[in-house]
Amino acid sequence: IMEDIRKLTVEEIRAYHQAYYRPDNLCLIVTGTFESEHILKAVLDIEREILKKPKKPNFDRPWTSPVPPFLDSVTQEVHFPADDDSPAIIIIGWRGPSIYQYFEKAAQQVLWDYLI
Repeated sequence: IMEDIRKLTVEEIRAYHQAYYRPDNLCLIVTGTFESEHILKAVLDIEREILKKPKKPNFDRPWTSPVPPFLDSVTQEVHFPADDDSPAIIIIGWRGPSIYQYFEKAAQQVLWDYLI
């Protein structure tokens, strides 16, 4: 990944930042012991700065539009991209049913339990 990032131009980085680093694509997670008043004040100060800027045009959020179904299974061998013998991390993911499709979600959980 770092090799690909190093190939980016300043213009490409700025375009990405302009497209995705925006208030309506923000998620703030705060954990730990803190005074809520301090957090709210800090967020309010940032929000004031954001609201001073012109509103950005709407954009299509990734992964929100329907994805066409897979037509064929694909098996692919991926070589671990490292120069040493570090242990690899395997991430398994799939497109699943809606959170309201309870039977399908239960079947998905059975599959997951089987795989791990």
